[in-house]
Amino acid sequence: MNSTSKASHTDPISDSKRKRRAWAVIRETWPKIRKRPLAGGKFVFEIDCRYLDAGGRSAGKRYREATEDAALILAEQKAQSRTNEGKVLISLSTDQQRQAVRAFDVLKAHGVAMDLEDVAKAYLKHVAKTEEPLSVEKLVERFLAHKRKNPKRELSKRHLDDLRLRLDQFCNGRGAGVVGFAERMAHEIGHKEIEAWLMGLPYNRTTRAKYRTHLSALFNFARQNGIAGENPMERVAAMAAGEPPREILTPAQAEALLKCADPSICAALALGLFAGLRPESEICRLDWSLIHLVQETITDPAGNKVKSYGHIDVRESKGVGGERLVQITPNLYAWLKRARPVSGKGAVSVCYDRLNELIKVAAKTAGIERWPHDGMRHSFCSYHFAAYRDEHATMAQSGHRSVSTFRRHYCKPIQQKVAFAYWKIRPTAGAGKIVEPKPLQSPKRKLK
Repeated sequence: MNSTSKASHTDPISDSKRKRRAWAVIRETWPKIRKRPLAGGKFVFEIDCRYLDAGGRSAGKRYREATEDAALILAEQKAQSRTNEGKVLISLSTDQQRQAVRAFDVLKAHGVAMDLEDVAKAYLKHVAKTEEPLSVEKLVERFLAHKRKNPKRELSKRHLDDLRLRLDQFCNGRGAGVVGFAERMAHEIGHKEIEAWLMGLPYNRTTRAKYRTHLSALFNFARQNGIAGENPMERVAAMAAGEPPREILTPAQAEALLKCADPSICAALALGLFAGLRPESEICRLDWSLIHLVQETITDPAGNKVKSYGHIDVRESKGVGGERLVQITPNLYAWLKRARPVSGKGAVSVCYDRLNELIKVAAKTAGIERWPHDGMRHSFCSYHFAAYRDEHATMAQSGHRSVSTFRRHYCKPIQQKVAFAYWKIRPTAGAGKIVEPKPLQSPKRKLK
């Protein structure tokens, strides 16, 4: 008695085992069938289909049937299924069996809880769809070539250079602790690898968001052209770009900037500050022949007489729909009138890189320690809306199509009296005047 109670304490399942062994055995071979008694004098037939797997662990389960005939039928079906599986395993060659063992070892090393069937299905889903496997380096080359010949619209050189530099870093991994994927096959790269690479970049979230955008376009191109079965970037968490503050120049800073600027960029600065033109995509592509400086009095539909100072015909812009006519304000007319060459033709501004250099020099001379992000365009939108109180008129001038974008990024609340001071900024005598050189004349001889 004592020994029995002691065994029950040391081995808690010994009682259940002892009870099961006491049940009547209906079938001796695998799977065994036992007649299990229930309360009320009833019985159920238990089919034990458990077995030990290759790792020595218990697998399979037990089934129950209400009648002996049903239990015998199920047991026969399970036995036949096991026999068939054994025949299939026997038919495998030694190499196939070794490959299966190595495959399980690989899955186990990476902690992947998948069987070979799941692995085969995943292969068919992702890799078998790949029509033309390419390395990441070759994929980037083909993608950039496609972008240079974009059938939708011509991309700017600045955009293409930015795209090339960021994808080059993805290939070659330049930077501390940043690896590259140049030699990897594009269809083999998973979303977790890319996400880890993005988080390892030594940049802020706004820059990481730009990298994510370019990589998404790259792998989407790969999927559309049969280079990869799917776009892994669809499973990479979106990275919200940080919004730059709506910084503007004060009227005093804008006036000092124009006074300290080189005469060759006064017209460009005036167009940015008082017309809202984009420096690279609009000002640097503008010709003087597209600036119509005309002082006239016109009558509006209501019968009111309005003084007009002409308009600017913007034909080349950053995006689709950017072409527009920009009305010239009185102070902008004064700046452009002084800076306009006698011929009325030619480029309004120097090249973009040179323009940036000269703006930095002028800003430093004017005492502007930090140049605001997109400062001239933000200043125009903010002061124009504050002075005229008509956001649609301001959007028509600046070329915005989205009211939410205009309000969120470009329009900073300003007092109207401050805006009036901004629109009174005019050139002083001789400021910003560009004079074309006159042809040399031979000196007149004195008559004797």
